[in-house]
Amino acid sequence: MRVLILFLILLYITPLRGQGVDSYSLKEAIDYALIHQADILNAVADEERAVAQKNEVRGIGLPQINASFDFRDFVELPTSLIPAEFFGGTPGEFMAVQFGTKYSATASLEASQLLFSGDYVVALQSSGTFIELSKKMTQKTRVDVAVAVAKSYYSILVNEERLKLVSDNLIQLEKLKNETKAGFDAGFIEKIDLDRLTVSFNNLEAELQNLKKVLVLGYAMLKFQMGMDLSGQVILRDTLDENMVRQVDVSADGFEYEDRAEVQLLRTQLELSQQNLKRHKMGYAPNLLAYGSFSSQAQRNEFNFFSNERWYPIGIVGLTMKVPLFDGLQRNYRIQQSKFEIMKLENSMVNINRGIDLELESAKVGLQNSLVVLDNRKANIELARSVFDTAGKKFSAGTGSSMEVIGAETALMEAQANYYNALYAAMIAKIDFEKAKGTILE
Repeated sequence: MRVLILFLILLYITPLRGQGVDSYSLKEAIDYALIHQADILNAVADEERAVAQKNEVRGIGLPQINASFDFRDFVELPTSLIPAEFFGGTPGEFMAVQFGTKYSATASLEASQLLFSGDYVVALQSSGTFIELSKKMTQKTRVDVAVAVAKSYYSILVNEERLKLVSDNLIQLEKLKNETKAGFDAGFIEKIDLDRLTVSFNNLEAELQNLKKVLVLGYAMLKFQMGMDLSGQVILRDTLDENMVRQVDVSADGFEYEDRAEVQLLRTQLELSQQNLKRHKMGYAPNLLAYGSFSSQAQRNEFNFFSNERWYPIGIVGLTMKVPLFDGLQRNYRIQQSKFEIMKLENSMVNINRGIDLELESAKVGLQNSLVVLDNRKANIELARSVFDTAGKKFSAGTGSSMEVIGAETALMEAQANYYNALYAAMIAKIDFEKAKGTILE
């Protein structure tokens, strides 16, 4: 069933690929990661392993059947001492005699069936709970992978926008630098003004190259988080949109603690510990085992076991009941340890709910604050752009200085960088809030 589900998901996302270059929306990138990422694959393998462990435990309660064949060659027959008087000898003396044959063979078939064991009954229940625990671990891994992919995805989108802005600013500054050089060649502008603009242009060009390298690293990180080959090429189809953040419902309406994978995981661990306590208590109950064996034995002085000479059968059936009476209070102390473990998990359940409340409130405040900062940074861009345009016009008209232009250009770049940093912070705050609310995979 799991293989079929994975195949259908893969079939669904395959048509979304480009020819040679894969393109993904954020949701598609997360869906891809939830199939191919190594942590996800390991988590699914743990689920299958838990199923195999349960089947192994179940096998303890099934009939146990073994066959064996034993062949012996007595190079020297064993010697026994018997009183010599049995053969008319002197009383008090012994006579050495050898009994048996040179060869012997025994073929046997043994079977046993566990009829009742408290440990087995509880262990079988616990193995089912362990499967649930593995599933909850997989769910938690899915959440962690989705968060990592989303943050890498948004990081690339932000840096691509910054790259476009720096490129535009570089074109604008280059135009201003060329106009300044023309004025310098005509003798209207001093060389120091040209040099200042050249330095500013070179710095901006270095920033552009640095952003390109950051983007290369960002794409590599995203492909790693998705579980893709790093040599492949990826195109992101989503674009940055402030409304993605502004439309988030920051209320906790409909939120349930059980929506969080951590709570589900801890609750399953508590159930497993309770079953472990039950198993220790059931250890005081008797164990009942039925068994039987059939064997056939032959003894020869010559190696002719496959002749028509007789084999002597032996058959046994029996019932064993084992009643624990005293084990040095070991089981009693194991029960106490299990009780303390349950107490710790119950305390953790209370604490994790409080922690989630704190995380949810913190994520909510963080998201709201990020929107305030984002509005502020957006307004600063408009102001900085206006100042830069004015400074450029004044400089071109000969009424302003290069220092004024460079200062305005630096302020504009800083305002733009601050805006995109704020936008990225808002995106991260959105992801953190959705994770805290348990809706990151919806």
